[in-house]
Amino acid sequence: MKHVFTDHIKQKQLAGLVPVIPDIKCRSPKEGDLLNGRDPVQIARTFAAAGAPVLSVVTEAEHFGGSLGLLSDIVQTTGLPVLRKDFIRTEQAIIETAQAGAAAVLLISSMLDRLTLEQMYHKALELGLEPLVEAHSKDELDFAASLGVRLTGLNNRDILQLERDTGTVQTTASLGRYKVPGSLLVSESAIGTSDDVRKALTAGADAVLVGTALLQSPDPVRLFRHFSNARPVLKICGLKKAEEVRLCLDLGVDILGFVTDYPVPVPWNLNRQDAAKLVNQVRSNSSSAKTCLVTGGQPDTIVDLA
Repeated sequence: MKHVFTDHIKQKQLAGLVPVIPDIKCRSPKEGDLLNGRDPVQIARTFAAAGAPVLSVVTEAEHFGGSLGLLSDIVQTTGLPVLRKDFIRTEQAIIETAQAGAAAVLLISSMLDRLTLEQMYHKALELGLEPLVEAHSKDELDFAASLGVRLTGLNNRDILQLERDTGTVQTTASLGRYKVPGSLLVSESAIGTSDDVRKALTAGADAVLVGTALLQSPDPVRLFRHFSNARPVLKICGLKKAEEVRLCLDLGVDILGFVTDYPVPVPWNLNRQDAAKLVNQVRSNSSSAKTCLVTGGQPDTIVDLA
């Protein structure tokens, strides 16, 4: 089976960007109309042009104003892999999802008993769909792990309350440590700021799914790009060799730390000359990476090396 949806997310990660999944929905039970006269297909096209790796489309009609027709139009217009978000309860709904051209389908653990969830999961795989199994508790994550899922969602809200609860990204912060090994983790809902994005990633999320914040923004594309660059700052300290520095720069490490003239014996201590060489290596090979010095020496040591 091809894994187009997850592969596109991984490609965005490898490019050093946060995989932000725009969630196209027409309205919200809590916020009301989210389109304000705009065409949702055009919105999807705009996000695709801005670099979205994949898209999510809410097809539930009663509360969110969506439809399978909308999903199909977005698939045909953008050419991107699309996740169908709906309250999927039957195998027939899985079949319709595949027929509409979706690449992935949302399966909500809290809405299905375990036997039904397992059956739906395997039906989706049978039809070439990637199931995104959504959890809201450790028990639900554990069951997802027992299925061998490749794509897991952590909903920061209680979906049964239809977005009317006061959920926050703290749900991902609390449960991210229990992510399914080998599975991509998507933090969903209640993400409104770059800080929320960073918290989700720090907790273990591989991607974030954002709907309301993007759709309500006066400049959705600008906010999308802002979120796409909101990865946590990564610092690695105690570097001693040129090849270690080169690897860190290749991996996009933000801050490279060196220890020099330390007052007690430590294995990562450098003399001033070696520290200066590595600092210059960083400067010569990167315009964005920063260096950090830890020393027990005199202030002039730092000034000379800085």
